[in-house]
Amino acid sequence: MGFMFKQEVDLHWKFKQFYLHLKKAVLSFSHCLTDCQSLNQLVHNHNSLLNGAIIFQNSADGMLITDTNHKIVSINHSFTHITGYSEKEILGKTPNFLQSGRHNENFYRDLWGSINKTGQWQGQIWNKRKNGEIYPELLTINTIKDESGKITYHMGVFSDLSTVDINNPHLKHLAFHDYLTGLPNRLQLSERLKQEITCANNTHLSMAVLFIDFDGFKAVNDEYGHDLGDLVLSMAANRLNHTKRNSDFLARVGGDEFVLIINALSDEAVISQIAENIIDSMKLPFHTDQCDVTLGASIGISVYPNNSLDSDDLIKQADSAMYQSKSNGRNHYTFYNAH
Repeated sequence: MGFMFKQEVDLHWKFKQFYLHLKKAVLSFSHCLTDCQSLNQLVHNHNSLLNGAIIFQNSADGMLITDTNHKIVSINHSFTHITGYSEKEILGKTPNFLQSGRHNENFYRDLWGSINKTGQWQGQIWNKRKNGEIYPELLTINTIKDESGKITYHMGVFSDLSTVDINNPHLKHLAFHDYLTGLPNRLQLSERLKQEITCANNTHLSMAVLFIDFDGFKAVNDEYGHDLGDLVLSMAANRLNHTKRNSDFLARVGGDEFVLIINALSDEAVISQIAENIIDSMKLPFHTDQCDVTLGASIGISVYPNNSLDSDDLIKQADSAMYQSKSNGRNHYTFYNAH
């Protein structure tokens, strides 16, 4: 009996040791598997970063990245080729030194207003090279966020329009039209407004500039993301385009901001009617696969020649009146006056 008991004890001890060794082996294998998965993820991340760096440095477009303080942290080779500035010369600076002086404060305020609202801006801009030469470029600015949604960087990508074939219909369209909606951009608006002022002088008729800003659009971007926001913005732009008269001119000037020129006015009551039609049209829901979205519209109005004879002043006045409409509760239109 004592011998048998000793055998059972030895067998139990061996089994316990075997179990402990097996447990260590399983744990070791589990750690090894986790390490392998982590290593694979690190390799994947490294390859993604490497591929991104290769694309960044070898793109034909100029690229720069700024931090949240708008200080430049990186540029690519094409940036140096286009502007003449080396990385050593500009790291830590803001891109302000590239400004040509051809754009006023309102232009840059609207540009950053669009970025803050929608996360991006695209349009034609005049900048200055290191040698002092002023040139046109097609610029896109995008906001980069981390996984928590916090803004970490801004990235600018630009093409030198002075080197492209302006006879190319596609490139010419890109230079004068908004990339998302297909509507005329700010550059074409500026030229058209000057033409309409000349026409109004010759015909002795008045003209109105409507500055239109969508109410509630930022909430759409925040809740559903920029892809759906872009879709809704395109649908809203199309609705605006069908609300105006055929002779009128509509442009997207940034973000969810649009400018409408109502021309050849013999009766200024037409202005109020068109503004009301725009507000009513925006109250109808936009149907998408993901959800139904309803926006509003705040409109500011300036009238030529009553308010100003200058094209830039007319847009500035209409913009100011638009903010008054928002202050009055939104979904309103306001005529500009000096007070």
